[in-house]
Amino acid sequence: TLDFDEYLKECQPDNIYYNYYKMLNMWSSVFGFASIKVKIFSKSAFVGDDLICDYLSCVSPDLIAVVDKNIGYQNVSINAFGQGLLLSVNRLLPKYVDGKRLNKSQPLRRRIVEIIESCFSGFGTAPSTSDYQRICDSFYESNKMLSKKYLSKNCKFFDFSPPCRKNISRKFIRFTLVGFQKFTKLYIGAHPSLSSGFFRYFELMTYH
Repeated sequence: TLDFDEYLKECQPDNIYYNYYKMLNMWSSVFGFASIKVKIFSKSAFVGDDLICDYLSCVSPDLIAVVDKNIGYQNVSINAFGQGLLLSVNRLLPKYVDGKRLNKSQPLRRRIVEIIESCFSGFGTAPSTSDYQRICDSFYESNKMLSKKYLSKNCKFFDFSPPCRKNISRKFIRFTLVGFQKFTKLYIGAHPSLSSGFFRYFELMTYH
């Protein structure tokens, strides 16, 4: 339910979700340092330049030759407009309220999310160049320690790759009228009645 700028503010070294050095230290304290195998998430570092092959090589290299790797795209990115709609859905139909899961609204919520995912794939909102630089600088020391401890090398853990200027805008991008009309029709049709569908749709648009 947080917007993008609020998420950026949470990206701090003291937040273990983003601090991989602290996170790995917690895992190694439970399972042992020797049990932790750190790999770089980069195509150039994957076995056979393929993420699935790289994963299978960790489980059993023999699987690479027998597992079907032609699975198509999964978990694709959502463009900025779709992200805005998802934010509205998360606020109107939250998964949790006061720590309790709201099972009653989940089937409808899942259908709406699937509609948004199918209609609004593409490049999402990216941090500004200044925010990107600030985040990289704040994690420099922890990433350096991670690299030395878990990769046994004194190298940068992440490549410095600022977002393209065309992708840093907060405005909706790659948005088409046809896609919006399709979403409107499917969203309203996902409700048990036309009246309730229109009511929730206009509530969604007004909230957003």
